[in-house]
Amino acid sequence: MNFEDTYFYNRQVSISRVPIGTVGIRINPELFKNELEDSSPDTVITTKVRLSDGFGQRLFNSINPEDTLFTTPSYFSDKFKGLAILATQSDKIFGIDNFSENTVLTIYYHEGNTQKTIGFSLSNRVAFTQITGDRSGTDLTGLNTFYSEFNHPINRYIQNGTSIITKLDFSEFYKYMDTIPNITINSAELSITNVDPTDQFAPPGSLSLAMIKRNNRYKTITGSQDTLDFIAFRGSLIISDLNKLYAANDAGGLFTIPYSNTDHSYVGHPTLFAQRLFNLKQTEYPYWALVPVSPPIGKAVNRVVFPKDNIKLKIYYTRPILTENP
Repeated sequence: MNFEDTYFYNRQVSISRVPIGTVGIRINPELFKNELEDSSPDTVITTKVRLSDGFGQRLFNSINPEDTLFTTPSYFSDKFKGLAILATQSDKIFGIDNFSENTVLTIYYHEGNTQKTIGFSLSNRVAFTQITGDRSGTDLTGLNTFYSEFNHPINRYIQNGTSIITKLDFSEFYKYMDTIPNITINSAELSITNVDPTDQFAPPGSLSLAMIKRNNRYKTITGSQDTLDFIAFRGSLIISDLNKLYAANDAGGLFTIPYSNTDHSYVGHPTLFAQRLFNLKQTEYPYWALVPVSPPIGKAVNRVVFPKDNIKLKIYYTRPILTENP
């Protein structure tokens, strides 16, 4: 895998069918359910897989600080393509946290009579999760192409594993704000109500706002103009997830819209972000996407359905009164 290619969740990847290691693990569904609903999870499930001695020997033989194979990532990844973790007997989907510092590939070896180890951290490495979905016979039957728009007459959808997001168009926000010369936004509230509380797939714990371009691609920092756009928001954007631009909260962190199991709704307050949108109304950044951040997009199959008219942005503002000096 590399950063030059685009990987979709239904992409076919060449994988050796000869396993280099196997392990069995039983997942307690009740534990998963309880931890999902726990706002401060305190349980970590880990497993260890012994890989083949031949693979370990290949890695060990490549450990040479003076060899370009070991010191140049492109050479190394050309010889060691990566690891594919496949389920052989399972009717469930569970995620593996490759961002955890505990996700490590360890080589055990001896130096004389002393056993030693070398650890290769897999944290924050490039990862790809293959999830295929069958939408036949559903409301989304016609949604078969990435980056394409699908306007259902009633509902909007977000599904984590198969990259379905809801696009927001702030054109009406700008149209209204064009009638007002100057305002101070006291509070902004972005809400989604009447979320379908399905039992089969839990809604994402929180959503965020990612900036997208007119062609529905993510806005990323790839050139000088992108950098200028980022600077123009004066701290109301953050860079995350391969240079994508996300809305920031009032404290400068990632803006999130948490889900309430009680009200079956999402509510967040992007006040400073909304003020920046107003201040930049001459440029306009109308296109944003509601994307899941908990769990992260692509790491689960959580999904949510809600009526299209139940997404609301409320702006509470004051207009300064200009008085002439006596």
